[in-house]
Amino acid sequence: MTEAYLFAALNPIFWSTTVILYRKVVPAGANPKTLMIFNQLLAMLCIAVFTGIPDYSSFETRQLVLLSIAGICWSVGVYIEVLALEHLEAAASGVVGACRYLLTLMVGTLLLGEALSPARILGGGLIIISVLAISDFGKASYKKGFYLQLMATVPQLLAFAIDKSLTAELPVSAVAISAYFFPGIIFLILYPKAARLIPEEIRNSKGWLILIPPSLAGCYYATVKAFSMGEFVPIMAIVESCIITNWVFGYIFLKERERPLRNSISCIVCLVGVLLVCSN
Repeated sequence: MTEAYLFAALNPIFWSTTVILYRKVVPAGANPKTLMIFNQLLAMLCIAVFTGIPDYSSFETRQLVLLSIAGICWSVGVYIEVLALEHLEAAASGVVGACRYLLTLMVGTLLLGEALSPARILGGGLIIISVLAISDFGKASYKKGFYLQLMATVPQLLAFAIDKSLTAELPVSAVAISAYFFPGIIFLILYPKAARLIPEEIRNSKGWLILIPPSLAGCYYATVKAFSMGEFVPIMAIVESCIITNWVFGYIFLKERERPLRNSISCIVCLVGVLLVCSN
């Protein structure tokens, strides 16, 4: 179980690195659909190069169907998320994060049959409070972007749950690859003109854009690897602790140093919540 938690802890590190890279190297006005196609397909390629291509011919039909359903859920979630990015405020995003972890507890208990102990309930509550506190949720206006982002969490969590169940019988690489393959291909089919802008976006970033897909690939590969060794709820609690790495990385690399005391306390509360969830 400890090894699972160590792999899960790589997720927030990779994710916050991806966020910092986005903030640093993506030019203003970049086409989000172009970036989505580029990042999803290149992340898939990174995993395939790192782990090798699985032997899909040996998979059962049921397993291939479940991989496809999870991939379609990822695609729907990513599509809604792209729409939400045009409207979403940072404060409202934090509220979505809190709702997501509440849904995570429900998915882990109702769909995957994991125990919901008092420690997990208390720890989950602390995580939700910390996410809300660090996001200025009281200033959120809850407009269109908020509801779109909230809608996106449903197919995404369903995809997480399917991927978690598949790690008991399929190679980690097959599960991780499908999570990037389906959104990338579907976006490519829907927005072929956006795909043609990839070389231009790379030039606009002076080539730095190519650093994002490897970081993104590490993010979900580490999560799926953790899924193969541990329970869903504690692993997702560690994933949600990206609010800690986001704040720390932003403080160091982006000089975002507003409200340091409140944000530090929120991160400590989140860490205590994660430790409680993982203790049981």
